[in-house]
Amino acid sequence: MSFAAGMQMTSGDTLNFFLPGLTITAGPSTLQVTVKHGSVSALLTASWREADGRLSIPVTVTLPRDTTIRITVASTVGMRLPPTGVRENDLAFRTNVAAAAGNVARPFDTVHA
Repeated sequence: MSFAAGMQMTSGDTLNFFLPGLTITAGPSTLQVTVKHGSVSALLTASWREADGRLSIPVTVTLPRDTTIRITVASTVGMRLPPTGVRENDLAFRTNVAAAAGNVARPFDTVHA
C-alpha cells in the first residue's frame, strides 16, 4: 500500500488500515511490515485484529507530510483477499491515524493498494 499523508506523523502515532474480509494464514497477531518514504526504510511491528480486519502500525520514526509512504507486508505472512473478492471503492476499506498530537479531519490525500 502507498499513500501521501497530509500531516507529519511522529513517534506515538498509529496508522490504522481497516481491511475487512482479509485474512492472514501465518496466524500471528503481530507481524513485521516495512515502512518506506524516499530512501529511508524502517521495519516496524504491526498488529492484526482478525475480528475487524484492522492492521495497526505504531509509528516509531518521523514520516514527513506530503511524502509518499509505502507499506509492505511480507508475502510470508500470507495475507489473503476474501474468497468473494473486493469491490472497487468499497467504503469499508478505510484508513485513519491515531495521532499523539490530536487527530486531523483528513490525514490522507491518496491511498493506493
